[in-house]
Amino acid sequence: MNFFMIGFAASLLHLNTSWITAYIVKAVGMFFMLGGIAEMKAFTEDFSPLRGRCIRALIVCIAAGAGLAVVKFAVKTETAVDIASIAAGTLSSLFCLGFGKEMLALLDKKQGLVSDRFNIEDINKWFGRIMKFTAVCLVSDALYRISEESTPGALCGVISAAVRIALFVAVGMGTAAFNRARMDFNTVHSGDFPDI
Repeated sequence: MNFFMIGFAASLLHLNTSWITAYIVKAVGMFFMLGGIAEMKAFTEDFSPLRGRCIRALIVCIAAGAGLAVVKFAVKTETAVDIASIAAGTLSSLFCLGFGKEMLALLDKKQGLVSDRFNIEDINKWFGRIMKFTAVCLVSDALYRISEESTPGALCGVISAAVRIALFVAVGMGTAAFNRARMDFNTVHSGDFPDI
C-alpha cells in the first residue's frame, strides 16, 4: 500500500498537457504502482494480473511525453504542439485512470487488507471526483487550444484553470484517504511483512 499511495498521487496529477514534465510525473506514478503490485504479492496474488495493464499505462505515459517532445523540438508549430498536447494528455489520462479504477475496485473487493473499510470508500469517493474533474479539464483544455483567440476559447481556459485547482484538491484529499488506509494496512499486517 505504501507504493500504491505515492503512485495514486503522481499518476492522477493533471499538469498542463503541453509540459513534458506532466508525463514524467505520470510515468513515475505508474512505476510506483508497479512497486505496489510487487509489494502486495507478499499478502495476496489478486493484484498480480494488474501488472500488464500497469506496464501499458507506463508505456503510454513515456510515449506521450516522448512524442510531445519530438513535436515541440522538431516540428515547433503551435498547432502541431496543441494537437500533440491534446492527444498525449487524453491518452495518458485515460490509461492512468483506467488502471486506478481497476486497482481501487480490487482494494474495495479484497477483504482483510484493512480493518476500517471507510478509508477505502473515501478513496473511491475522491477518485470518482478526480475522474470527473480530469474529464472537464481535458475537454476545456482541448477547446481552449482549438479556439484560444475567441471569447469561448478564453472562457474554456478559465474553466480549465479553475477545475485544475479543484482537481489538485481532490488528488490531495484522495491521497490523504489513501494514507489513512495505508497506515491501517501497515497496522493490520505489522507482523506479516517479509524480511529484507
